[in-house]
Amino acid sequence: MVHRDCAEKERVEKAEKLEAWGGWVYLEGIGSEYFPSVEDLLDVLEDDGEETPEFAFICKPIQFHAPSAERIIEWACEDHYDEASERIKGEAPLSRALQEFERKNRHIVSYEPDYKRMVRLK
Repeated sequence: MVHRDCAEKERVEKAEKLEAWGGWVYLEGIGSEYFPSVEDLLDVLEDDGEETPEFAFICKPIQFHAPSAERIIEWACEDHYDEASERIKGEAPLSRALQEFERKNRHIVSYEPDYKRMVRLK
């Protein structure tokens, strides 16, 4: 088993270092750990009297995706006989409805750390 601090050090060493970033950033152990910008992170560090580290990981977006009609049918038929999903009717209208549902909810975006890239804070 790799020690957590060693794994983190290796991840930091391997990450591409950026001089600027205009999006969300992640810094473990500080507040919510996710910040809308470098400036917001720096403000929290200053307000909390925390030392500013050299780098923070940038974040990548996770877009909202509705499940496919096929997947929903699969789930719905899990407790039924093997060929039940082949007898389902109405997959096409369900698929269209799910596509519209996904389109209407594209505004829902979450973020996760991109451990391959970091931005300089100092």
